[in-house]
Amino acid sequence: MVEPIANPNTRTIAIALLRRRNPTTASADFERRRRAVDEILYAEITRRRQEPDLDERDDVFSTLLLARDDSGTPLSDEEVRDELLTLLIAGHETTATGLANLLKGGISHDQVTRFLASKPRTSADLWKIAKPFVRRIQSDQAAMIVDDSISEKPYTDENDIVCWHYDHSHQRTVKGINFLNALYHSQGVSLPVGFALIAKTEHYVDKKDGKEKRRSPTSKNEHLPCVIGASRPEPDPLSLCAQ
Repeated sequence: MVEPIANPNTRTIAIALLRRRNPTTASADFERRRRAVDEILYAEITRRRQEPDLDERDDVFSTLLLARDDSGTPLSDEEVRDELLTLLIAGHETTATGLANLLKGGISHDQVTRFLASKPRTSADLWKIAKPFVRRIQSDQAAMIVDDSISEKPYTDENDIVCWHYDHSHQRTVKGINFLNALYHSQGVSLPVGFALIAKTEHYVDKKDGKEKRRSPTSKNEHLPCVIGASRPEPDPLSLCAQ
């Protein structure tokens, strides 16, 4: 997985190149898409070569840039681009096929592809899927489990989602994705019913150290109603359980 490429456009690269088009326009369409992909990748290559801590990184992208042949010559931008494109397309194929196989054919490869290329899903979308299953196990003894987690992404470029958060389990700040998730637990079964990604979109200067930092305009407590379902208009076991 090429985690360091955090440009949001990259998630659609593989999809863009693999879509079928009318044969009469396929060549021109492919060239247009190829140029768009090249523009993204070459910009990322140039930016990464200029990173001051490049020599200290051990991710795939940095390893390609640091690689040398027997004569000490590094890979050219074109060679790095070819390797990255291979990883992106191969990564998409293995992910989509693997997810399809994981579900024993219940969801096809094409369905996974369309899902990955579609608009971002919300907690409300998850609830629509989980709701009928929750109804089957609903009980007065149910419990709502809300977890505040961080998925570490130490080599991914910082952005609104992948940024620095305080990890209470390690008593230090870590770079990654901070998210809230809710599980409805009943009759020995736990179902995911809600989530929220913590996006730190505001920039400010910390008065203590004078450094520019990020923060979320919405507190985690303000995210909770949507995560646990208390804001949904109809009565449901999630809102009852959360009270």
